[in-house]
Amino acid sequence: MLQGVDLCEALGTGVVTLLVEGNPHQVTAVHLWGDHHPPVAGSLIAAVGAGDEEAQTRVVDVAASTGAAAVVLPQPIPAGVRAHSADRGVTLAALNPQVEWSHFIWFARGLLLEGQGAVAGAPSAQQGLFGLAEVVATILGSPVTIEDPHSRVVAYSATTKPADVTRTSTIMGRAVPSEVLKRLRASGVLKRLARETRPFLVRVDEPGFAQRLVIPLRIGGQLIGSIWAISDRDLDPQLEARLATASTAVALHLVRFCAELELAGRYSVARLRAALAGELADDARDVPLISEPVRVVALQRLSTAGTREDLSLWRTFLRKKSWEDPVLVDVDAQVYAVVGEQAGPGGWPWLRELSESGSPGAVGASRTVTGNVGLAPAREEATEVLDAALELGLRSASHEQVWDAIVLRRAAAAVATVAQSELQQLCDADRTEGTELTNTLRAWLENWGDVNAAAATLNVHPNTVRLRVKKVERTLGGNLETPAQRIAALLLLYGRKY
Repeated sequence: MLQGVDLCEALGTGVVTLLVEGNPHQVTAVHLWGDHHPPVAGSLIAAVGAGDEEAQTRVVDVAASTGAAAVVLPQPIPAGVRAHSADRGVTLAALNPQVEWSHFIWFARGLLLEGQGAVAGAPSAQQGLFGLAEVVATILGSPVTIEDPHSRVVAYSATTKPADVTRTSTIMGRAVPSEVLKRLRASGVLKRLARETRPFLVRVDEPGFAQRLVIPLRIGGQLIGSIWAISDRDLDPQLEARLATASTAVALHLVRFCAELELAGRYSVARLRAALAGELADDARDVPLISEPVRVVALQRLSTAGTREDLSLWRTFLRKKSWEDPVLVDVDAQVYAVVGEQAGPGGWPWLRELSESGSPGAVGASRTVTGNVGLAPAREEATEVLDAALELGLRSASHEQVWDAIVLRRAAAAVATVAQSELQQLCDADRTEGTELTNTLRAWLENWGDVNAAAATLNVHPNTVRLRVKKVERTLGGNLETPAQRIAALLLLYGRKY
């Protein structure tokens, strides 16, 4: 399941930057370039020492010939190498100059083993973070929490010492309380954290908030998290050196932990994509992917660059609007969201209101479904709803709202190849004589023969409608006498757009 693109994107730009998305190959091994053993199919090639264009091109060629999953090159990478990689279908990524090759290889091998389930019983990255929290707590003699870039707690030290209310609330809620975050933001602490590289003390006038020592965690110059310790100790060079060593270890484990979460999410998305496409394996059909009744929502295409760009645009927008972890899946060049029925972020009422008030595109939702086997039909239904919504000029629609338009669209598509000579004559007359016979017939049929209603629809006098209908009847020669004929004629008008 783990492909080269997945691994590179999971590590993020702090470690590697994905440059070319090549052919999908599952990662089977991490290969160090220069090893006397050649890379095998599925290798993730760490091209240590390939510093010039000729060497980098040679790595790409070897990767293409062996079916490697991806190549990671040192920077700079010339444009010619990127183009050559794209031509050969090789996934290419660039190592951040501030990241050591040994660290990257440790990340990659750890994630690969985790994905293969080959490390059963071994400590996970999060367990390592809890152990390192204890190490930092021992160095400082203070209780410690480790947080990700979004102020969510990923590990903390045990302590028998009294802790303030903020620490207790943070650990219990797995995130810094919103009122404390507001105060930290207002006092400039978060801005300072974003630019600092060394530990610093934080004093905030907030009840239940004791003074903290904050240690920024960075990989490749990018802030990936922080350590917060209740402490009033002064920093001396010896203490700062010990903290620097410990924080480097914490940062490495934090990158791997976040990457493991990202990959776990990708595996779930892969299974969900299979369910939406109707390709879920028989032995997984009864394993619930979604635990509540949900709707599948088709999201309007936003980019001509491809589905991956659409995914990125919609994910960024929805996260900005408070849906922290949007469930988005691409199937057959269309992006879908899977939402519940709750009123808040991630629910259909919320998404519908968001669409009406200014989303980047229209959305169309299926009826609610439960169970994996209902997801594939719901995806097809959502696509039809979105198409109907766009045709009707709606920003959002559910199947309950536009079911009639869907029925007519299906019926019209089914009869699109049926010929009717007399209707074609009406169309020809409209073109050559400037009449409005087909529009009048359609309005008259849609209003069940009510001349006044048809006139209102067309914004003409009722007598004009009467005269046109008489001409239509003469042309059609009695083909509108029965209800079935009238329905058939209307469907032909929808399907052929006479």
